[in-house]
This record gives sequence, structure tokens and C-alpha cells, in this order.
Amino acid sequence: EMCIRDRQKPWARDGKNFSDRIWNNKEKLINNLHTDLTQSIIRGEDPQKAINQLAKDMNVSRSQAGNLIMTETAAISATAQKDCFKELDVKEFEVVETLDGSTCEICQDMDGKHFPMSDYRIGETVPPFHPRCRGCTCPYFSDEFTTGERAARGEDGGAVSYTHLRAHETEL
Repeated sequence: EMCIRDRQKPWARDGKNFSDRIWNNKEKLINNLHTDLTQSIIRGEDPQKAINQLAKDMNVSRSQAGNLIMTETAAISATAQKDCFKELDVKEFEVVETLDGSTCEICQDMDGKHFPMSDYRIGETVPPFHPRCRGCTCPYFSDEFTTGERAARGEDGGAVSYTHLRAHETEL
């Protein structure tokens, strides 16, 4: 429903699209990104292919192209997930972040928080919260189905610890 070309409202908190910060020829960027990213997602291709193509087309580094592709893909995925949650009549969603030595403070704070679907806002209550954000969302249920284990990788990147969750421990 919402394509990149039609996105006028930025998802970032500061009111700027990530692309506003690093790209010069916006019209060319939008056209190339729309085509390359749409085709890549439809084909289920490795994002590296779209990253390489965008870097070549726009004459920018693979790192810059990667930041844009990975972040915009996450925003597109979050938009699609919102539609899916609505179809499934999900009432609340939960933020699930990757927990390891690279997890930023914002993402650590947001991990495990849950919100009503009326508060589903990309960049505020829904990842991506920043470029290359690795978070996602899942339906939240405040009952016996919220029990289980949560894994987190240690700062050294090696040891994994597990937290046992019970329904009463997941409530905010």
C-alpha cells in the first residue's frame, strides 16, 4: 500500500528521512531505490545484491548504500507487519530487540515493552529506531502464552544467557 516513492512522512524522530542526511540527487535515489529494492524484495534476493547495485548507481560507498537499504527494508517490513497484525486482530504488540554487545541503549530500553496497536509508530514505538536497527515486533498476549525463555548474547559475543519468563514477569 505504501511505496517508497509515496513516503512523504519521515519515520525518524528528528523529522528527517535517513536519506536526507547523506544523499544528494534525491530524484535519482528514489527512482533507483524504488526499482532495486522492490524487485529485490519480490525476488527474495540477498540484500547485498540491492546494496551493490545502489552503491554503483549512486556512486556511494557500500556502507552508505547498506545503511539505507537495511533501514528502509526494516521500515517496509514494519509497515507490512502492521497490516498483518490488523488482519489477525492483534490488540497489542511487543518490541523484540537483538540482545548482544552491539545493542544500543535505545533498543535495550525498548526491548520487551508492549503497546496497543493504536500506538504503532515506526521510529517511535516500532523499530527501526535508528539506521541498521535490528529490532522487530511480535503480537503481545498477557496470559499463559507469554511464558518461556529469552536468550541474550554476552558483551564478549560468546556466552549466551537465558532469562526465564512467566506471565506476571512480562507485565510492565
